[in-house]
Amino acid sequence: MSTGKALVERHYAAGAAGDAAGMFADFSPRIAWTEMAGSPYAGTFVGPDEVRANVFERIGADFAEFGFVPERILAEGDVVAAIGDYRGVRRDGEAFRCRAVHVWEVSGEEIVRFEQFADTALF
Repeated sequence: MSTGKALVERHYAAGAAGDAAGMFADFSPRIAWTEMAGSPYAGTFVGPDEVRANVFERIGADFAEFGFVPERILAEGDVVAAIGDYRGVRRDGEAFRCRAVHVWEVSGEEIVRFEQFADTALF
């Protein structure tokens, strides 16, 4: 059985490898994904298809390169927090970096909730 921390680490490793299917592999069919108010991607999206369409596809359209680089991952029971940086290059060539915290919730072998905290003015 994977721990919540292991599930989150696997998500980030898949993202770093460009493995979109791997990023979504441990998502619950009912995952609730919240992007912070003020972000161009703001909202709560339910289910992997909504997350893909409203977050990841839009980021792909706006950025030539984009990723979250976790500096520390902390776990307490079913809650996992990742502290790190968004890093990327916008389509116009401008470099991008933004400090962020991600809070995840797991249940069994699935990621059921995600909430982002970031300086949305940098987006």
